[in-house]
Amino acid sequence: MSERRPDVNLRQLEVFVRIHELGSFSRAAASLGLSQPTVSAHVRSLEEELGVRLFQREGRGIRVTAAGDRLYVPARRLVEERDRAIAAVMGEEGELHGDLDIAASSIPGSYIVPKFVAALCERHPAVRVTLSIGDSRSVARRVRDGGCEIGVVGSDPDRAVFDVTPAGEDRLVLVAPPGHPLAGRTVAPPRLIGERFVVRAGGSGSRDAAEGALPEDVAQGLVPVLVVDSNVSAREAVRAGVGLAFLSELAVREDLKRDVLARVRLRGVSIRRRFHVVLRQGRPPSDLARAFLDVVAEE
Repeated sequence: MSERRPDVNLRQLEVFVRIHELGSFSRAAASLGLSQPTVSAHVRSLEEELGVRLFQREGRGIRVTAAGDRLYVPARRLVEERDRAIAAVMGEEGELHGDLDIAASSIPGSYIVPKFVAALCERHPAVRVTLSIGDSRSVARRVRDGGCEIGVVGSDPDRAVFDVTPAGEDRLVLVAPPGHPLAGRTVAPPRLIGERFVVRAGGSGSRDAAEGALPEDVAQGLVPVLVVDSNVSAREAVRAGVGLAFLSELAVREDLKRDVLARVRLRGVSIRRRFHVVLRQGRPPSDLARAFLDVVAEE
């Protein structure tokens, strides 16, 4: 007598895939329109049928097990095939449906990704996108660990871990409050030693780029008086007179035009950084991810 095959249904697999991609039972429940107890029940039934643990709870978060990682790609393909079958029967072949979760660092998340999303949704109106913002390191970590499929970062990603697609570039500019002694001037980098600075928290791609472009003695000679976790906070702190800051030109362009902030030019220093879309290597992109990458390549 052959062993009983596990009785697994597509709804269980869909719930599993969504948790794997969003990294959270509660976020998966919200995106599927289910209660969290219902989502937990689907996962519990799936684990019992398969005889393996798919997720391990760690504090307030979860970790995908090795068995969960092995299940993810074939499970996602089955769910996508179901969606394509339904679309074909309903006369909607070629129409993409579903939810795409994107994590992005602050500047591309605020100024670059929304344009990509607009183009994606114009082509595929049935697609829904969730965009979460973090620093570049946390975004890369989420993609690496399976918390989301797509990340957009402003630091150079590890190409041994990620598949990388260029997604535009930005320039960092040094800004000061109007009336500051350096406002509107062009100075040599050593002139910054001892100056009060507003800086981004560790993990920020813009902070890494700024510090990497300055001579080591200058970078170490800046006086960080305020550490913030967003470009908006940094910009407002400079406007309030806290100190100088290296900020994205995209973020301060209008403030510079209105003379709300003043630029300080550094002789011989130009700080450009490129944005990248990252997906974890070894994981074939979903149909939604491929559609997003197509938009990025064209835009």
